[in-house]
Amino acid sequence: MRPILLRGGRVIDPGQRLDATRDLLLQDGLVTAIAPQLAAPDDAEVLEVRGLAVCPGLIDLHVHLREPGGEHKETIATGARAAAAGGFTAVCAMPNTDPAIDDPAAVGFVLGFGGTFLLWRGGVPFAAADYLSLAVLAGLDSVFGGVRAGVERHFRSDVFLSGFMVNMILAVLLVFLGAQIGVPDLYLAAVVTLGGRIFLNLSVIRRHWLERHPARGDQ
Repeated sequence: MRPILLRGGRVIDPGQRLDATRDLLLQDGLVTAIAPQLAAPDDAEVLEVRGLAVCPGLIDLHVHLREPGGEHKETIATGARAAAAGGFTAVCAMPNTDPAIDDPAAVGFVLGFGGTFLLWRGGVPFAAADYLSLAVLAGLDSVFGGVRAGVERHFRSDVFLSGFMVNMILAVLLVFLGAQIGVPDLYLAAVVTLGGRIFLNLSVIRRHWLERHPARGDQ
């Protein structure tokens, strides 16, 4: 990675009580020097940033990413891109979604989509499509399993979070194993298994919902 020299920017660092025009040198992703004037290393990329603010990543504690349920207004991907373009490196999403993000299962949904955005900002490579599709299916299986555990009142966050990660990793490994041993359709076994579990969990969730919200004629 080439060093980057930011020349002449307004450097703001509350930790050092610094607010002044400075040059700033980045090497291997780290700030290695700040001074009124810095000499550029031989292979450095020099950026003139006069009139711009150079500061630690900003944090927004009140963000509406709208997903799930309000994707016509905003999505995790569009909101994350807008935040990054504005210099925000961390955002806290409000839970006013549909359904509300107020349980670990819904949080797992957001984590899955957020992780996908970080890995493939420019689109999913064709070679990774099988891996990602099966990982998403495994993640959905964990999410619906968590919702089912919640309605059956034996939900455990440690079981959900560990299962969410382990299921996706195992699914990806299954695709990889099939490719290595010359059986590219091996992943279909996982598709059938995970698909069956998802439909089973959905049927249980639906039954519990109907029991708690009976039709008017049945009350």
